[in-house]
Amino acid sequence: MALKAGYKQTEVGVIPVDWEVSELKDIILDMLQGVNTAIDKPEYVNSGSGIPILKANNIIDKEVRFNGADHISKKTFSTYSDRYKLKKNDFLFSNIGARLGTGSLLSVETECSFAWNVMRIIPNTNKIIPSYLSSVVNSPKISQNIKDNQSGSGMGFVPKSVMRKIKIPLPNMLEEQTAIANVLSDADALIQSLTRLIAKKRQIKQGAMQTLLNPYENGRLKAGWATITYDEAFNFLSTASFSRSELSNSGEYGYIHYGDIHTLWDGFVDFKKNEVSGIAENKAKNYVVIKDGDLIMADASEDYKGIGKSVEIKGVGIKKVISGLHTFLLRDSKNVFVDGFRGYIHSTKYVKEQLDRLATGLKVYGISKTNLKLIKIPLPPKEEQTRIATILSDMDTEINALESKLNKYQQIKQGMMQNLLTGQIRLVSPETETNP
Repeated sequence: MALKAGYKQTEVGVIPVDWEVSELKDIILDMLQGVNTAIDKPEYVNSGSGIPILKANNIIDKEVRFNGADHISKKTFSTYSDRYKLKKNDFLFSNIGARLGTGSLLSVETECSFAWNVMRIIPNTNKIIPSYLSSVVNSPKISQNIKDNQSGSGMGFVPKSVMRKIKIPLPNMLEEQTAIANVLSDADALIQSLTRLIAKKRQIKQGAMQTLLNPYENGRLKAGWATITYDEAFNFLSTASFSRSELSNSGEYGYIHYGDIHTLWDGFVDFKKNEVSGIAENKAKNYVVIKDGDLIMADASEDYKGIGKSVEIKGVGIKKVISGLHTFLLRDSKNVFVDGFRGYIHSTKYVKEQLDRLATGLKVYGISKTNLKLIKIPLPPKEEQTRIATILSDMDTEINALESKLNKYQQIKQGMMQNLLTGQIRLVSPETETNP
């Protein structure tokens, strides 16, 4: 296919003819791996009296976050050379471990240093705008290229020799770099603002849940409330034990896998909105088919947060779905709880503390059927259950709407990066270039 007029094919893809492809080493002033704390053994101190030393876990979502940073004494900091003392607009790059391939500009002027799993890159501002450097290195294509060139196994590592040769598309005009970076920065700010709002809404919901579902007030059981055990409230029905490898997207039956309870859903599975894995009819037909209102609990978790995590079934209708590996299928045959309330039971502090206390295991925590049957559940009057479920459901609806908006913004941002960082959309025309 012929190239569009004004564009050329390069090793990083199609870019405008007035752009260049530059290796990172040619557009920066310095590149330095952080201080090796295991060797230098800095004197760690309380955060109020020391200097932050930033690590990879302080570079999150293109932000440098000082919360949770380790601190070293001012005396130790004074022994570091200037190269280990960060300045505003330094680009900090996580080049080891889970956050490998991401980085952010230090946006404040403050005393701080950086650790062994962070690389400091100082851009040459005569050739590249710092915010453009951050945008292009964090772009999916360049970030993946960096990850593909990592060394070692396990945590992974990108040596300086590799980073120096990373090729990036570069507008010749600093004005164009600035315009691109500003647009992407505005998109990032919108995404970060929405992310913080969602986190705040989740905290509000968590607080409301603990208040509304607390069976005690002033040390006494609330008027009209009782407690009931899982054994008294639910019938424990049989579940299947098929592994993930036996599932598909085309099975005649749906299949609830415990891993999906941990990763995909929060309190409820609504079959009018959510999809589940499938399993062949000849394998599933002898197991109990779930119904609306059933509660399915994962009986194993890799962390304490997931112990006892459960989902209430909604909208299953005539669909045939079974509960699978490492799950308990609980049916409220006596209608002790109203629909929409059961999905919140495991999240209450009153219930969760019991689940955590009775869980067993080292690397994987499990809750046995025998122990689960003994756990007590708050039991409000049904009118109160309905009120609580309505309040919490309204909060979930608001959070879900915000998350959908966030996902849309993130997709738009990806499209913007693809077009702006390849020059497919130009924010500054070549004719506007001015001589210095």
